[in-house]
Amino acid sequence: MSTTDAAAAATEQMIAEGWVKLDDADPRRGQAAASSDDLLQNKAEEFKAGEYLTVAVYDRGGERWPKINESLDFLAFFHKPRYAVVEVAPVIQQRTEPGRAPARPVVDEAQSHRYVVMLRDLGNKRQPAMFIALGSGIIFLLLCWVLHRREAYVLSNRTSVATVKA
Repeated sequence: MSTTDAAAAATEQMIAEGWVKLDDADPRRGQAAASSDDLLQNKAEEFKAGEYLTVAVYDRGGERWPKINESLDFLAFFHKPRYAVVEVAPVIQQRTEPGRAPARPVVDEAQSHRYVVMLRDLGNKRQPAMFIALGSGIIFLLLCWVLHRREAYVLSNRTSVATVKA
């Protein structure tokens, strides 16, 4: 089995398992490709810039709940993590000529495609703000209750002193 056939079989299997292949114009594709570039070049140091080509990006997960309806979901505080798989293929090194535009990258058919699996979980982004709002609300209500009690004591003391003097 050639590497092209293996990549096509992997694509069919991922789509059959529920992964969604993102279009080239989708902003999520660009974000996932940029994140995989950082991983491949800086952290794993597997490739250098220009040595590979992003072939496809697959996405799955990220459902949010509870929703009022599909368009109004600002109360959807809970969600499942979102997964992204970026398929990259090594390219053939091409000769550059001075004064000419660089040639288009050509995928190296002899090398297998590589896949970068990433998890994007934004669960902890809203949680600190929610705890701060909840804690501030509790403190505010507690202080309002203390001021109300103080006001009641002052009022009862004023009326009791006025009745004693008379």
